[in-house]
Amino acid sequence: MRKEEYGLATIAFLILSLSFPPYFIHFLAASAIGGLGYLLRSLNEKDRENLAEFEKEFRKGYELEQKGEIEKAIEVYRKLTEEYPKFRYIAQEKLKLFSSQSSENKNLK
Repeated sequence: MRKEEYGLATIAFLILSLSFPPYFIHFLAASAIGGLGYLLRSLNEKDRENLAEFEKEFRKGYELEQKGEIEKAIEVYRKLTEEYPKFRYIAQEKLKLFSSQSSENKNLK
């Protein structure tokens, strides 16, 4: 791919990212291997569709978190690691956050 085509593809994929909610974009930017731009450039059309489906399921966990239903949220994220192997690392990053928060809370007691 020529430099110009690569640049246009990058812009197109970043525009596609606007279809995701801000919390998800923020989390992807922090957890995606190589960053958000790399992730979006590395996906083909089917992968992008899978990522959109993944986000819908991920959102269920996020909404449970916001309600304070952490155990249920953790169940959703664990399920995602099994159902979406290509994006497993995203859910695993979220699970690591819960694990580290749990450890911090235990240390404070």
